[in-house]
Amino acid sequence: MLLKQVRIDLNELLWRHYKTQSPHAQALEAELIQRGETPTLDHYAIITAPSIHCSMESLAGIFESIGYRLQGRDYLPEKQNDFLWMAEEDACENSALNVLPQVVLADFRLDELPESTQTILQKYMHYGDPNAIGAIKKLAEQVKNGDAEAAATLTTTLATYLTQRDWPLPSKEDLLKISESNELLAWTLLFGRCPNHFTISVHLLKGFKSLEAFNHFMINELKLPLNTTGGAIKGNESIGIEQSSTLGAKITTQTIDELIEIANSFIEFVWRYPKNLNQPSSQWNDYFTGFIANNANKVIESLYKDAK
Repeated sequence: MLLKQVRIDLNELLWRHYKTQSPHAQALEAELIQRGETPTLDHYAIITAPSIHCSMESLAGIFESIGYRLQGRDYLPEKQNDFLWMAEEDACENSALNVLPQVVLADFRLDELPESTQTILQKYMHYGDPNAIGAIKKLAEQVKNGDAEAAATLTTTLATYLTQRDWPLPSKEDLLKISESNELLAWTLLFGRCPNHFTISVHLLKGFKSLEAFNHFMINELKLPLNTTGGAIKGNESIGIEQSSTLGAKITTQTIDELIEIANSFIEFVWRYPKNLNQPSSQWNDYFTGFIANNANKVIESLYKDAK
């Protein structure tokens, strides 16, 4: 039970931190609550830059230690980006409304990046605490053994670790050079490993009959621009999932040497179809629970400077 509470509290802290960076999420949550909805979060994504002390796999080990289990993995070749997704170990036993969001973790294939990009990254790869992940797993073991004090420490330690950047702020020149070959990597180098988006489960809201209807509400009532790369809706019923997202709000932020304008966090919306359209769906596992690389490839471009 203690580890379950750690997962609940960690999710709340990460969602709260994300909302401070995302005015779109704040506006949407407030409007949905005013309409009598209780938004359910589907997943969030954390990308880490190539580093000797933190990778997608080491992050997965952290989440496994607090009760998440691997569900699948895939690759975005255009972005040299591997990703995997994890769900709570008891997700299949619970209502879709009561399962915490899945965690999507990602990093980059260093050897598939241009040599010039690899050279720049070498300046940033060696920072970070080599003992941080081991210390987190040790705390998780203490929590499994019933240590309530360790549970509180674990929650705050994880929330800090998952919202920080181990390496120094990059220079504007380095950022622009990396962006020429991989804009997603440039974003990650600047902001560090932190949730770059959270996702609302639109299929679990009471007041919307389709993702298209929800998008109409977003555009016409909240006046929020949507990512139309590959179409406003990515996916369809035949593959089990539809996704859409806002464009990342432009912010002015600091590099090591000057201010730049860049797209910040965005918010995603998902419609998951039941696996059996002829039966009522309520359990988490009644729905398609995976991810489609082609959809993800376009959704994540909400962070791109010239996304449409």
